[in-house]
Amino acid sequence: MKRLITLLSVLLCAVCFAQNAGETEVAPVTIPLGTSFTWVTTFPAGSEVVFDFLDSNEDDVVELEEKGNTVIIKGIALGTTKVVAFCGDSVHYRMVTVVARATGKTDGVGEEEEEDETTVWTGKYEYKAPKDNYYFDTGNFIYARIGSILIEKNLEDDGSLGYWKAYNLATHKCKEYVGEQGFDHEATDGESLEPEEWEGLENFAPLDFFADSEFYKSIQSDPANSLGEYYAGNEIVAGVKCWVFDTDGYGGIKMKYWVDPSNGCCLKYDGRSNAGTFKEFYEIQKYNLHYLEWTPDVYDAIINDYL
Repeated sequence: MKRLITLLSVLLCAVCFAQNAGETEVAPVTIPLGTSFTWVTTFPAGSEVVFDFLDSNEDDVVELEEKGNTVIIKGIALGTTKVVAFCGDSVHYRMVTVVARATGKTDGVGEEEEEDETTVWTGKYEYKAPKDNYYFDTGNFIYARIGSILIEKNLEDDGSLGYWKAYNLATHKCKEYVGEQGFDHEATDGESLEPEEWEGLENFAPLDFFADSEFYKSIQSDPANSLGEYYAGNEIVAGVKCWVFDTDGYGGIKMKYWVDPSNGCCLKYDGRSNAGTFKEFYEIQKYNLHYLEWTPDVYDAIINDYL
C-alpha cells in the first residue's frame, strides 16, 4: 500500500521548501531489483535528516533505511522514484530507477534459467578531493584538516611517533615536530616544498590512488575499454558503501580498488601479481568528511601558537 498520508505531507513540505530555499538535485542512480545503494548526503554528520520518496507507481519502488545523514535505498519493484532528503530548510533529492536483474542463458531443455551474478555499474566516476574539514586514519598515518591547517602524523608499527607535521595551506608554511623540542615555531621549512607538493596537499593526493593509477589512466586512453567492465559490486570500507573495481590482471597486475562514490577517493586497494604474490595493500580505518574540532590524537597544546 502506498504511504498516502506521508506522501501528501512530503509533497506539501517539498512545495514549501522549494519556495523558500529551492531543491538541490543529486546525480540520478540506477540499481538492479533487490539490490541496495547507499546515499551519503552532504548534510553534516549528526544532522537531523528526514528521508522519503515521491512517485506515481502503483507499488513502492524502493524502501529506505535511514542512518543519520545516510540512507540505504533498496529496490523492491521496477520503476522510477524521487528520493528526498530534508534537513532544516534544505531539500536534496535524486531520481532512483530500479531495473530488472540480468539473467544468464540456459544450455538445455527443462533447465531453469540461472541468475547472472555479474553486477552492472551505472555510475559515473569523478575524483573530487575533500576540502577543509576531514579526518582519515590508515593505522600508520593520520591526516586531519580544519580550514587551511592540515595535520599529518606518522606512527610506527609499535605506535611510536615517526613524524608530525602541520601545514598552513594559505601561507605555505610547514612546522615539523622535532622530538622533545616540539614544533619549531621559527622555521618555515615548508616554503622549500615544490609547487606540485603543495598542490598534492591541497588536493589531498593520498586518497587519489585510483584516479592517479596507471590502470585508470590506461582505460581512459583506450576507447575499447570501459570502467564498468571492471566493476565487481559494492563493499563497506570505513562505514562507506564503496564501488569495487577489479582489474583482473590488467597490465600484469591484479589490482582491486574500493572507491567512495561521493568523491572518487580510494579508501582501500589490494595489489597482487598474476601469480598471486602479494604486492600492495592499503585501507582507511577511520573516515570523517565533517571533522569540525581537533581531537587529541592530532592536536596538542604545543601547536597552539601555530594554529
